[in-house]
Amino acid sequence: MKNKLVLDINNYIAYLNSLGLYVTVHGKGISGILEHNIHQNPFCTYVKTSSEAWNKCIKKQRKVFAHCKKGGLFGMCYAGVEEYVYFANDSVFVSVSGYGIDQRKAKDTIKSVAHEFSLNRENMEKIYTENLKQTPEDEQWLSVIIRPPLPYAKYVTNVSL
Repeated sequence: MKNKLVLDINNYIAYLNSLGLYVTVHGKGISGILEHNIHQNPFCTYVKTSSEAWNKCIKKQRKVFAHCKKGGLFGMCYAGVEEYVYFANDSVFVSVSGYGIDQRKAKDTIKSVAHEFSLNRENMEKIYTENLKQTPEDEQWLSVIIRPPLPYAKYVTNVSL
């Protein structure tokens, strides 16, 4: 059961990524799917060339769990990328990132992040503009294809994957 579950999850995330979604999984008990724990959109990849920025990202992910009772959220990370977050349970969440919808707010955030981590602001702005989706997803559709069904969600933290 454990190996099939890990295979199913990996295959499904690969399918979602093939649709152009940047899907990641964060939290406890995800060792069998660790390759899906890192945002792969080009903007996040660039920001994480700074190990300090990467560490900040990890710390901020922990704060996301404070919103678990709300069921899901849409928001901007500390670096300026917007993402949809769905909770499998109180220990695991799924993120669909790679959105640059509120460009005005992101521009100020990018300026601050570039300064804080000695990153090239012009490069960040170019990568942001060229690689992030500028329009929101249909949240009803996204919720249906992303939200982990309860029979699988309970195994994510109850099985050492």
